[in-house]
Amino acid sequence: MTTPAAERDGPYFFLSHAHPIEQIVAEMPAYNGAQQPSAPGQVDQGLDHWVSKVCRDLSDTLANRINGSAGRQGAFQPCEDVTATRDGNLSAAVTAADSFLALYSESYAGDDLVRTQRIAFAEKVQDAGQRIVPVLWEPSPRIDPTAVAAALAVVPDVAEYAEHGLLALTRLTDAVKAAAYQSTLAGLTEWIARLVQDRPAIRQLPADWQPLHPRATETFIVAVLAPTWTELLGPSDWYGTTELEWSPFNPDHPEPIGKRVAALVNPDVYVPQLVEATTAAAPADEYPGILLIDPWIAKDPDGQRRLSDVLRRTPDWMPAALVACGEKWQAGRHLEALNSAEKSVLDPAHSPPSHRPPDVLRSVENFDKFFRALLLEARRRFVARRPTKLPERRYTPRPTIRTRAQAEE
Repeated sequence: MTTPAAERDGPYFFLSHAHPIEQIVAEMPAYNGAQQPSAPGQVDQGLDHWVSKVCRDLSDTLANRINGSAGRQGAFQPCEDVTATRDGNLSAAVTAADSFLALYSESYAGDDLVRTQRIAFAEKVQDAGQRIVPVLWEPSPRIDPTAVAAALAVVPDVAEYAEHGLLALTRLTDAVKAAAYQSTLAGLTEWIARLVQDRPAIRQLPADWQPLHPRATETFIVAVLAPTWTELLGPSDWYGTTELEWSPFNPDHPEPIGKRVAALVNPDVYVPQLVEATTAAAPADEYPGILLIDPWIAKDPDGQRRLSDVLRRTPDWMPAALVACGEKWQAGRHLEALNSAEKSVLDPAHSPPSHRPPDVLRSVENFDKFFRALLLEARRRFVARRPTKLPERRYTPRPTIRTRAQAEE
């Protein structure tokens, strides 16, 4: 049951904004997914400055709009918490807030902390879908068009907001932009106030907007390199007629390993695409991805040549995983052959010098943990090493106070 508005003491709203991985890679060269910020301030606080300003300004307008709400504010989670994707590190304000403001930008849909925040809000807050408020933070063609339409339905009559987004209006100080900023705040204030007071919304948002289950828009490659049963000279419980049928955990887990890994890919951001590594022209030439390797691919010289060819064609940002567990063949007379094949796969001679050796999964019990970490690493390496220029800094540093004499110079 929802707590009456008069009895609530949590934030009016929680501002959910992207902690853009591109900026973190650009500003923290040593950050590679394994090394996490160890102290507050390692991540540039300029990333949070404009979110903090909106949080303050919106809190002030709501305090004036809603009677008897002195002391209540909005909240957000700073970018220094960029690696806080576990519930234990999640801001408590997420589930205590009356509303959840989704600040849509190019990085928003792919942000892991954003996804964790949204899931926590949905699990703890009644009518969560109706209490998520879309906000156009930074316009981009990569934002889901239904989310943009929903954001413009919340604040429908401010042309500058529709064209430039709230971030730009926050930063620009000319009279037109300042008036547009105040108009945008007024529109958001009215929408949030109705949520705080449990009143009906002013307008209906587009029916095809999915606040709790955003649509994935980008491809994530799951490439599988494994022999087929015909190459092994007979049917097998672990192989089929294609590489994608490799099922090393059969019969305990009969599902092919490629499908099992694909199920771990963030469904809010990516559409996983399974490919046979041998026949794919380039397993992940333009997309993030992961390469799954069966050690039995290196059982003979032909397989070793195939392995070398695939690794040469695989971009260096695409991590590889050698699955050296699960097969019943590890027992008895096949153990020595499997160990020999594994050493062959890990031989640096098969990979270009720029490639990192494959990570090795040796325990079935660690499957989910192992691949979740590797999928996150795949995304980070793709962002850091893709052959495109990293985006220019869009968040300006905190402005300094200037004297009148300095301003007139």
